[in-house]
Amino acid sequence: MLIFFTSIVMITAKHSSTRLKTLSPLCNIFFMIGKSENIKYRFLIGTHTMMFSIGFGYATSYLQNLDIADGTIGAAISLFSLAGAFFQFLLGRIADKSRRWNFRNLLILLSIIQLTASLLLPFISSYSLAGTILFGCILITTYSMLPLLSSVSFFYSSQNFKVDFGIARGIGSTAYGVISIIMGKAVTTWGTACIPFFAAGVSLALLIEALLLPSPAKYKIAEKIEKNGQSSKKKEKALILRYPAFTLMLLGMTIVMVFQNMNVTYFVRIIEKVGGNSTSLGISLGITAVMEIPSLFFYSRLNKRISSKNLLLISCTVFTLKALLFCLAGSVTAIYLIQVLSIGAFGLMAAAKVYYAHDTFDEKDIVTGQALVAMTEAIGMVLGSLFGGLIIKTGGIKAVLWGGFAISLAGTILSAFGALLRKKN
Repeated sequence: MLIFFTSIVMITAKHSSTRLKTLSPLCNIFFMIGKSENIKYRFLIGTHTMMFSIGFGYATSYLQNLDIADGTIGAAISLFSLAGAFFQFLLGRIADKSRRWNFRNLLILLSIIQLTASLLLPFISSYSLAGTILFGCILITTYSMLPLLSSVSFFYSSQNFKVDFGIARGIGSTAYGVISIIMGKAVTTWGTACIPFFAAGVSLALLIEALLLPSPAKYKIAEKIEKNGQSSKKKEKALILRYPAFTLMLLGMTIVMVFQNMNVTYFVRIIEKVGGNSTSLGISLGITAVMEIPSLFFYSRLNKRISSKNLLLISCTVFTLKALLFCLAGSVTAIYLIQVLSIGAFGLMAAAKVYYAHDTFDEKDIVTGQALVAMTEAIGMVLGSLFGGLIIKTGGIKAVLWGGFAISLAGTILSAFGALLRKKN
């Protein structure tokens, strides 16, 4: 797996950095530094995305083995997701205001907490409450890292290192697929007891990668952010008032994510509705993962022609189109064809929202902006689980489909208002 992952990173790094090569020795030195930081960042994103697969992909399996009831597991995961959203915002504000607790130092701290929780899990497997709390720490820290990781990309860019977030995130999706296959075979062979060891290994890798990042305090941008932060204390409005267009777009994205998580939670029921089975489910999810990768790999080129806010609006519109088509689908083949639209849905949104926050926020608020867009997934997961459960109990899967369409449409309309509203700070 490591050889496969390394090959992907090296090939894409070579492809994206070709333009920087020159005959000048000084430029060649700069090229090697930029290339090195690019590779580090891609490993960092890939490793973090693996933790999403290990943590959220196998949370239910691991907690079931601790004899936790299904209803309690759902509530616990929702609670941990909500806590992750809170810490995203809190750590974002800390990273924006503090020179000592910058994104690098916070990533190191979160990695240590995650590694400690993973190493303790095997020793308390007979205590369900303690096991649930420790596994929750893994989930919370995984979510909390998101805005910090996004900020790393733009920090490198500010230092004239060529770092492409879209390609890095595309590598992350590939890594997610690889670790999911490995984890599936491992859990089948050794049971859920192997999950903490995989989590510990990935956490250790994240810690090492965070330690290898350059400290922002050594660069001039750190001083600039600090000065901006001091000058903004005079008469600072609330973020919502200073960035009204962003606020509308954020609400729209969050509502669309409510539909997305309802769809993911009950996708097996959608497949069964049209006569499919578990094999059909696997193929459909595979199509989704594959179709997301091109939009991530080529996002930077696309963004040169279309603004990030308009790409977000396109993404929300595609989500709504998918929601409507799911309501009308009558066969497994139709579901497969609908999943092809994922190229303009989640994959596009994953990159566009990061660039949108960077394009919108002042430097003194940039990490907070990344935290806010990262929160859309966590809040969407909580509300999606809540609304999906209520709707399916009263109206079945058909009500979930049409309810999801209505929710996604509402989110898209809000996003349209956000895209049309002129920036007003």
